[in-house]
Formats: sequence, structure tokens, C-alpha cells
Amino acid sequence: MYRLLIVDDEDVALRGLCDFVDWKSLGYEVAATAYTVDEALKEVGKGNIDAVLTDIELEDESGLDLVRRLRESNPEIRSVILTGHERFEYARSALRYDTFDFLTKPVQFDALAQTFLSLAKTLERERSDMKMKDDYLHMRRTAFLYSLATEKGVYNDEEAASLSIETKGCMLLARIRLESTSSDAEGMKAEKDMLSSAILRNTPDGMNTELFDNSVCEYSYLVYNIDEQTFIDILSAVSESADFSVHIGVSQYFYHISELSNAWQQAGNALDYCVLQHQGENIVVLYRNIRGMAGENIISEDVAMEINEALCNKDIKEIENITRKEMVRMYKSTGSLNYLYSFSIEFHIIADHFLRRYVMGYSGGDILDSIRNIVRCNDLNALLKYNREYILWMRDLLEQAVVYTSDTVCQIQTYINGHYSENISLSTLADQFFLHPNYLSRLFQEKTGHNFIDYLTQVRVEKSKRLLSDTGFNMYDISQMVGYSTPNYFSKVFKASTGMTPKQWRDKSRNRGRNS
Repeated sequence: MYRLLIVDDEDVALRGLCDFVDWKSLGYEVAATAYTVDEALKEVGKGNIDAVLTDIELEDESGLDLVRRLRESNPEIRSVILTGHERFEYARSALRYDTFDFLTKPVQFDALAQTFLSLAKTLERERSDMKMKDDYLHMRRTAFLYSLATEKGVYNDEEAASLSIETKGCMLLARIRLESTSSDAEGMKAEKDMLSSAILRNTPDGMNTELFDNSVCEYSYLVYNIDEQTFIDILSAVSESADFSVHIGVSQYFYHISELSNAWQQAGNALDYCVLQHQGENIVVLYRNIRGMAGENIISEDVAMEINEALCNKDIKEIENITRKEMVRMYKSTGSLNYLYSFSIEFHIIADHFLRRYVMGYSGGDILDSIRNIVRCNDLNALLKYNREYILWMRDLLEQAVVYTSDTVCQIQTYINGHYSENISLSTLADQFFLHPNYLSRLFQEKTGHNFIDYLTQVRVEKSKRLLSDTGFNMYDISQMVGYSTPNYFSKVFKASTGMTPKQWRDKSRNRGRNS
């Protein structure tokens, strides 16, 4: 239902318009009435008006004055003017203020109904277009911030300004990780939506924040110009309101958005420490409290990928080979047991994360106990033996792991459907789902019958069809909204998929709409 404001300085006329028109059947409710322009503007200021029906002859100012002022202050509100026959020509000037229509007195119901039914369709289309624009802007902001945080993109002042992202201030970043209790994609999405709602619900009105996805189970939460204790209180309220385990790591203060990647790493170190030391507890860890305890990762990204792929394959022998090879290489190059201690602890964390993600009912091993046993090892052979025993202990759990199910592929497809406007690659998905890019590609092909690029193209083309049919966005905007950098490339991909150019598709869909 759209909310209508009716304005007339004659009480009888006003009551007649309110009481003798079946507004509900036309898709409206009379949200307010007014006798003067000032009264009307006060009602509009309350923020509950979609459309205005006003007489042109008012006691203080004319309805035309109201339409003009609305056009300046609330251009999203559409207006319809009532006028007497003798003022018909005068009412035409209302068109320059983008008045939707004008009706002559005495009002004929059929004409009024036709006008407001047509207006309802316009409001619906404009609202849909606005939502698409808002969704597109949100996706671009999320992509910009995530790319900046993970150092996959380069900071650009102009891009930040175009996205209305505040670049300066006293900032803190939290990484909030959901330890899902669900084993299926739908359940995990529902839990993550609940986490998002909890974050938004506990954010005070008017506070300047940014919330963006890190992965299928983690958000980043950026806040501006609040003191640390207030932020901790908000995060504590979020964790206490969650019905599942939530771990939270918080960066130190930083003062420009270009420093986001450093803050993201700090929050990640605090988050890992939180998971390591406080498994099963909802707790907030500050990087400044653990600084010096959390250094650079010993296990490289490539080796971590190899370990994860071996875990996915449930290949105990390969897991042992990878860890033994790396530990021997590391000891030969450094001669330090401290590096081996760090490697072993990080390996346990990788394995524990994997088991918690893919083994139903597994709530996490006692990593603190593992650390104690690791640091008791006094040479390379003792550490190799301990790691081998841990890997053998994992064997039964790995057999229970359900990694490659339709739910896993469904999660990947859900991610693509939500991020199609971004620069998605196999590497992007690999980061999100802890899989090696080549292995993920084979998995996706096996389970869907389509390769990753074909599926992404299909999603983008289907989204663009709707934009072409239902909106007035130009080709440049649409190409950007569906993830293509230039209209020419978008047009080439679209034609290869549909046999038509985007313009031909738009013309055909509009002709079909007129003929239906």
C-alpha cells in the first residue's frame, strides 16, 4: 500500500476525497490530510508519504507552490493536482515540476482511478529501481572494502568518493566469525543472517559504520569515531544475543581507510587468538592485548592450500608428507625449534578449522593441550612423531567429513549469486571455501555440469535481462551492475549467450510488454 497525503482547504471536499474513494482498491491508504501548504510539508517531514493529491486553490499558497517545494525537498514523492475547468491551462505549468498528472473538478472517479492506478505502477517501478541501485551500491561498497582489506585492490580516492565511503576518522575494525552449528548451506545462511541482524540491531542509531562480508561465515564491522569501550560493549551485546558460538577480534585504531588491510590483519590475528584460547566461548579479543603474541603466519598460503586439499581428499599419507617435508625444510634453513613449534600449532589450527567445518558434531579439539605437548618436544624427530600421531588421530574424523555435498556446491552458487557484480575468480572462491582453485574448479564441474565461468556468465546475463526489461538504466550502468568493466564487453558476452544485443533484448521485451 502506498501512503497518500490529501490537501484541500475546503473541509467538505477533503472529507469527500477521503471517505468516498475506495483508496484501498487502488493500492493506497490515506496516511494524512492537510488544509495548507505548511501543514502538508509538516506531514511530509514525518517521512511517511509516497504521493500527494492537492487542490491547486489553497488559502495561503497554491497547490502549485506545494508541488514546487516538494520537487526541491522530496523529489521521490509524486504529485497529482486538482483544478477547476477555468484554471486548466494554469495547471499545465505544474508539468515543469514533474507533476504526475492533473485532474479537473468535479472529479470523475474513473479518471481518478485510472490516474492513481497508473501512478501506483510508476511508484512500484521507481521503488524497484531505487532498491536495485541501493543493492548495487552496497555490492560495490562491499567489494571495494573487502578488496582493500585483503590487498586484492589498490586504494583510489576517486572510487572511495564515488561510493560515498568516509575515508578519514578514528576507526576500529572487528572481524566477527560465526562458528556454525549447521551442516547445510541453507542453515548456515540462516545463522549468518541472524548474526547480521544482531549486529545491526545492536548498532546505535546514527553511528557511522560499514558491514561487509569476509567469507561464508565471517563479517567485517568497521566503525568511525567512537571510543574503544563503547565498541566493545556493542560487540559483547552481539555475542551475547547470538544462539551460536561467535568469535570476535578487534584491530587497533587507524585513521585512514587506506590502512584497512593492516587493521584487517590485526583483527584476524586477534580472531585466531580468540579461537585458539577461548574455543566455545563468545568473547571479544583486542589486538593491542595480544600484540607480540601474534606474529606472521609460518605456513605459507600455498602450503595451507595443499594441506586443505589433502584434508578434503582425506589423504592421511599426503597430509603427513606435506607437513614432514615443510618441517624438515624449515629446520634445515633456520635451525630453530621455535619455527617448528609455530608451524605445528598453525597446522593444528588449520586441521581443527577444517574438522569443525565439515564433521557433524565436532566442536573443536583441545588446542591448548596440543600446544603444551608441542612445546614439550625437544627436537625435530619428537615434533615429527607428535604431528604424525595427531594426523593418525584425525583419520576417523576425516572419514566422517562431508566435504563435497550438494550443500557445498550450493554454498558456492549462493556466493556467486550474491557477488556476481564483483571481480569473482576461482582464487576468490578458493579463499572463501578453503579449497585449492584447481580442485574447486573440478568439483564445481562435477557437481553442476557447468564450469565456473559458464555458470557466472549465466547468472550475470539473467540479472542483466531483468535490468534491461524492468528498468531505464543505461548500458554502462547495467554492465557495471552485473560485473563487466565495459559496455562493449558486456554486449559481446550478452549476444553470445542470447543471440541478441542488449538493446535488441530491451526493445523486444518492451514491445512484448506493450502488446500483452
